[in-house]
Amino acid sequence: MAVLLLPLLAAVLRVASLPGWVLGPLCLPFAALRIAAWERGLSWRGDWLGGFVFWLLTFSFLTHVHWLFPLGPAATLAFWWVAEGLAYRGLRRKLPPSLAGPLALCAAEWLRALLPMGGVPWALLSLGLADQPAALFLARSVGESGLVVLVALWGGCLYALARRRHVVELAPAPALTALAAVASLLAPAPERSGSLVPPVQCLAVQPDISLEEKHDETEQDVLRRQAEVTTAALAAAPGADLVLWAETMFPLPVTAPGTQGVLTRPSRWSDELLRYPAAEAAERAMEFARGIGRRLAPSACFVTGAHWYAPVAEEDAARTRSARRSAAVVFAADGRILAHAAKTELVPFGERLPLDGRFPGGRALGRAIYRAFGLRPDFQAPPRPSLLRFPWAHGELQLGVAICWENVFEAVFRRQAAGGAEAFLVLSNEAWYGTSEEMDQMVAATRFRAAETGRAVLRATNNGWTVLVDAGGRLQAQLERGRSGWLAAGLPRVSAATVTPYLLGGWLLLPAVAVLGWGLAAWGWWAPRRRLDPT
Repeated sequence: MAVLLLPLLAAVLRVASLPGWVLGPLCLPFAALRIAAWERGLSWRGDWLGGFVFWLLTFSFLTHVHWLFPLGPAATLAFWWVAEGLAYRGLRRKLPPSLAGPLALCAAEWLRALLPMGGVPWALLSLGLADQPAALFLARSVGESGLVVLVALWGGCLYALARRRHVVELAPAPALTALAAVASLLAPAPERSGSLVPPVQCLAVQPDISLEEKHDETEQDVLRRQAEVTTAALAAAPGADLVLWAETMFPLPVTAPGTQGVLTRPSRWSDELLRYPAAEAAERAMEFARGIGRRLAPSACFVTGAHWYAPVAEEDAARTRSARRSAAVVFAADGRILAHAAKTELVPFGERLPLDGRFPGGRALGRAIYRAFGLRPDFQAPPRPSLLRFPWAHGELQLGVAICWENVFEAVFRRQAAGGAEAFLVLSNEAWYGTSEEMDQMVAATRFRAAETGRAVLRATNNGWTVLVDAGGRLQAQLERGRSGWLAAGLPRVSAATVTPYLLGGWLLLPAVAVLGWGLAAWGWWAPRRRLDPT
């Protein structure tokens, strides 16, 4: 039973390393503790128990939704710790523990970020290091995912030191860290090369509307409250190029102007479909945007999170739900829709179900989620993220955009940076989780996305944490969470051609190490059973 203390200690230390908890560098001994447990014969049940405790504490912010909510994700994601142990046992037949352990951890972390349902790249091993300048510096070359490799290797190094292993086992961690540092050092800082002027003057509105208020009040009440904060913000900070509202905070259905047919969406309390003539719905949304635009300069724009609907034919409206996407929509000051970009990574069970709900009980589960939380998990997503391209006073803007959950996906930002993004917007509504450590972890991920791509990021949120992050991942401006207000900030832009070592291929470090790890583990499983000298 004593061996069970090691995975439990590893779980507690790793949670303590997360943003909003204790101290980021506490992640460094994690790999050493995991290796020590495996070398003492820890079973898969012990792995699962450690994983369950880790994820239960990590997702404790879900208790703001319901006190039982952390249990399901914790019980499921704990099996990734089992996968780590499985990989280690194969690797250990070919490698010493100080190398087998890091490879096993990296192999499982990489797969977890991909599978299932798009992956759960939340709380990666290196996330807590986002407030460390050295980590942000290294992220320019290897990213948050590459830092997972470095943290795991340093943990293996600690184990080798403690067990007085051969000096060769100490080499990988400092060697790879030095290579990443050299790559970051040789690359010009984005803020000193290729910067575009002027910056985009942004006004991010944070209305602080609770989940209950948003779902219980009428659409007009929600719009009115945000319009009041926006009016006060524009009076205090005039001259904005962009006024930003958070994810889903524009409650009116939005569709392309001139569209024929009907928009349908389900009633929260029955199977009845609510119907909106598409042309009227488009005009209603644009009319409200014109009201905001009257307070703006003619070249300014209103950017908001909204649900974008595809119309259905009139004859199908009684039985067919409109396909919808969570999107960022750009309105001109005169109300015209200039651009929109849809969310590509959907929240499992919040915005989509496995197999799109095509399983026994799927329809009933979706209905229950909708009635309980006001969000039906039947959203659709495009295959790839797209930029917001639209005119402004100084030509054309090319802004990358991420919506809430997408904030933790490196590929969403990497692909848009490769497509020519000059800066990024993140529209997020995290009222589900109160003002918990979830916000700290979201901002930590944003800081890594900025450092990886060499582009500034402005987060516009409903109740926090609204921040401006520069191209190096440093916080430049912020608005206190859990309060109504606004953040006026200039969003720096860089040339669309700006690249970092991470964008040039550094992002491949974790995938390469993970594939190597799984390959060697498979070799160890199926090759003759020859184990290296025990520790």
